[in-house]
Amino acid sequence: MNNIYAFIFFIFALITGLLCLIGALSMRRRVSQNSYLTFTYLGIFILLAGTWLLLDSKLLLLVTNRTALISLASYTVFMLMPAVLIMYISEMSSGSQRPYYILCGIILTNTVLYLISYILAPVMIPYVLSACHIMIMSAIIYVLYRCIRSAGSYNTYELKSILAGFIFMCLFSLMALISFYISSSSHYSYVYAIGLAIFITCMITASLQRMYNYITDNANVSAYKQLAYIDSLTGLMNKASFTTEHIKPITSPTAYIMFDLNGLKHTNDTYGHKEGDELIAAAAECIRAVFGRIGKCYRFGGDELIVILYGFKARDIDALLNYKLPAVINSCNSNRDIPLDVSYGYAICNDNSVTRHELFKQADERMYAMKKSVEGCSR
Repeated sequence: MNNIYAFIFFIFALITGLLCLIGALSMRRRVSQNSYLTFTYLGIFILLAGTWLLLDSKLLLLVTNRTALISLASYTVFMLMPAVLIMYISEMSSGSQRPYYILCGIILTNTVLYLISYILAPVMIPYVLSACHIMIMSAIIYVLYRCIRSAGSYNTYELKSILAGFIFMCLFSLMALISFYISSSSHYSYVYAIGLAIFITCMITASLQRMYNYITDNANVSAYKQLAYIDSLTGLMNKASFTTEHIKPITSPTAYIMFDLNGLKHTNDTYGHKEGDELIAAAAECIRAVFGRIGKCYRFGGDELIVILYGFKARDIDALLNYKLPAVINSCNSNRDIPLDVSYGYAICNDNSVTRHELFKQADERMYAMKKSVEGCSR
């Protein structure tokens, strides 16, 4: 019962560590490498921490009497923990990562030496273990120094959270080491467990904050990108977005459909530009209702709207323009005081023998021809 804390901590670490690793795997293709590696190292560290406390307690003696093997596993896991922790902090902090890699390499080398000593020269184990403790304390001091510098320079919440947790863990680790050398009891495990719990909580908080910042930044970038390529009046893609599409080579049957509002000048002169804008927005909504799911819809400028279709035949486009679009416009006009009327023209090609510029020009000319045929309308 005196070691039940180790079992509780192990269950906590097992669940938390696995959740971090599962989260890292799910984020691998969605976020930056830095973000998912942060959660990977965090998950591994938490699992190692829980495993070490379980191995270092007396609980496993209930299922096996292989004390030497348990002791070997305990020391090995204990020496791997700082290496993983260093890699975690290297991902969270700024500046050169090379010193972290060097520290990690030294600790892993010492771990290998410990295993060799255990097999070939057991008498050397106390010296190797002491060297490990010295290296761990040196690593703690260096990492603490780097965290303080980074926190002072960049003043980020996640670095401050790690720094706070690290300071607590340093204090409890120091007390645990002192207890380890001056007492034969296992009280050092209690002390170290408290420090680990505080530090893990701070690490999780910092990692979640890092992920939140990443998601927020990405959302802002997406929003700014949308503002750059979306027309504010109609919600269609704008001229800049059209230009991006217009310069692409033709690789499949492509059609350009040009639209222009009839009587817009009369509406602007008679009812004001606000009514004219509402007419443009209504036309865009009708065009989106017909072509939004099957093509790309743009507002090129003024009352000129463009749709680009891929993989359609002329008879399909004729059906959309002659039947579906008029039905949608008639439905729209049933709720409008000023009726909506559009002219259109399209051009289509089945190969790259015609350029996009030529398609655009042909569609524009055919749209203008239809517009001229409508009595009382001018371009």
